[in-house]
Amino acid sequence: MKTPIMLFLTAMLFATLWSCAAQRADVAWPQPRELGASYPAFKASTEPADVKDAFPVAKEPTGDLTLEQALSLAIGHNPSLAASAWEVRAREAGVEQAGLFPNPELDVSLEQIGGTGALSGFRAAQTNATLSQAFPIGGRLGSQTLVAKAQRDLSGWDWEAARLDLIARTSKAFVRVLAAQARLDLAQESADLAGQVLDAVSRRVEAGKVSPVQRMRARVSRATSRIELENAKRTLEAARRSLSATWGGSSPGFARAVGRFVEVKGLPQKEKIEGRLDANPDLARWEREIMLSDARVDLERSLGVPDLTIFAGMQRLEDTGDFAATVGISIPFPIFDRNQGAIREAEFERSAAGARRSAARVRIGSALEQAWQRLLGAYHEVVSLRDEALSGARAAFDAARVGYEEGKFPYLDMLDAQRTLFAVRGRHLEALRTYHEAVIDVQRLTGKILNGGKAGIIEGEEQ
Repeated sequence: MKTPIMLFLTAMLFATLWSCAAQRADVAWPQPRELGASYPAFKASTEPADVKDAFPVAKEPTGDLTLEQALSLAIGHNPSLAASAWEVRAREAGVEQAGLFPNPELDVSLEQIGGTGALSGFRAAQTNATLSQAFPIGGRLGSQTLVAKAQRDLSGWDWEAARLDLIARTSKAFVRVLAAQARLDLAQESADLAGQVLDAVSRRVEAGKVSPVQRMRARVSRATSRIELENAKRTLEAARRSLSATWGGSSPGFARAVGRFVEVKGLPQKEKIEGRLDANPDLARWEREIMLSDARVDLERSLGVPDLTIFAGMQRLEDTGDFAATVGISIPFPIFDRNQGAIREAEFERSAAGARRSAARVRIGSALEQAWQRLLGAYHEVVSLRDEALSGARAAFDAARVGYEEGKFPYLDMLDAQRTLFAVRGRHLEALRTYHEAVIDVQRLTGKILNGGKAGIIEGEEQ
């Protein structure tokens, strides 16, 4: 009798040790979308890190800063993206846990002790030692593993979506710095010009050719331009800090952002853009969402099948010194609770997942349409202002300024021409910012580069 018992105990011990020694599979990171794929992104290590080491701190850049440098810093050092990478590792550990076999249980007890008469003390004591092992027979381990793998893959897609979000956020922050720099240059030029106009008006007032009221108006114009200059400086500083925050910085050290801000490129056909929608990770992830829903249905069904528990042990009778073996099995009867409610719940959730996938496609398609319309409108506005309004406003101001100095035009005509020129130039800068941000939105929604280059926009130095 002892030999079968020992074989059984040995077999259970071997199975347990084998399950505990399961190999860890490395994370299957999703294939990155085309956008920003050339920039190395932070990926968490296979071993946990201390809290202080979980975020790779970036060295603040100095000198001129390009979009390529900003994206490289952000993707490699952004704390939010780092947190998403550690989430992927956590879900991978969940896969390891889901496939582990249940632990065996050892039960030791003493019976018939501390009684009366012949049962007093330990003379009639009976020692029982039982080792039991539960065996999932409904496929629960396999279903748990499939659920964990689907969750791991979803966290990988979430990481990819976070990477593209970061690229879009960093690119927009870079565009706003470029726009703020251009706005500051424009405000500085306006302030300088207002000072020149005041000098010209003052000379005419002193010569007695115009009323002193015109000098007062020129001084008001100069004061207003100086206020706008200070506002432009503060706007630029805020934009610089927002850009630095994308790589975890708090105090920007770069001198100036450089890029082709005034350059716009021809737009591809709308149908070509719409055909890229499947590259969006927010849509691609739904394949795994549906797999997760199917795996959860299978898991709930497996939980409706009770586990089989096999136990074996030894008994020792103290009064005789004899030993006896005990063996048996235990299995619940699924009469009332067959997990039927949870199974139905998982099935309904699977149906809901299919509807949510369709809703996601509609939502992302609508967002792409809106981004495309913003891009289209901004592109035509930039081209129209560049080719028509800017040159006309500049010519009108130059003519009004020369005419005023020669006494041919009144001061108000020159002031109106000056305001029109800077208003048109300001609107041109705003249209350029809208254009670049719309390009970024389209690229984020499609996961692809729109106009070439690593990031598709404003790369390289201004030409």
